[in-house]
Amino acid sequence: MADIKAVKILKELVDEYKLLTLVDLKIHNIEDLMERRDSEIFAGRWGVVDDELAKFRNDPPGQFRYRIPIKERKIISSIEEEVYFRVYNSCADEEMLIYYDDLSAYLSEDFGLIAESLYWGYNSAWLNALFHEYTEHRIPCGELKEMEGDLCDMLMNYYKKIINDK
Repeated sequence: MADIKAVKILKELVDEYKLLTLVDLKIHNIEDLMERRDSEIFAGRWGVVDDELAKFRNDPPGQFRYRIPIKERKIISSIEEEVYFRVYNSCADEEMLIYYDDLSAYLSEDFGLIAESLYWGYNSAWLNALFHEYTEHRIPCGELKEMEGDLCDMLMNYYKKIINDK
């Protein structure tokens, strides 16, 4: 079941700095953060979700997101690009750019995973926890407290809260 409406809401939240704000990107110990993201406990769970999404994708070799129409693919890619450049450009120290480049890629991929999951209607307690970290203005890393429920419902509840807080 494809749902581009939820993906468009995610894009709006990202574009309007309601998810992944510049304050969220004031990182005190990026080396520790990267270690915790690279740990088997985090990277392993991330990989499981990505593997599950691959069943929906069923793309021919070299054709990433082939089964998603081009217009929708562009929306997902624009979310990833916005996240990547927002994180990368938040780096104030040239010596730290290598870390920020890696972090930019990781967080961009998180949002791609979330967007694709919303599109396909895929749910996972771990993915819900990943999304929840962003709604709490934390960069996900390490062990996440899994949350049952529907990712699209979580997104819509967060969106309604943001609109009501305006």
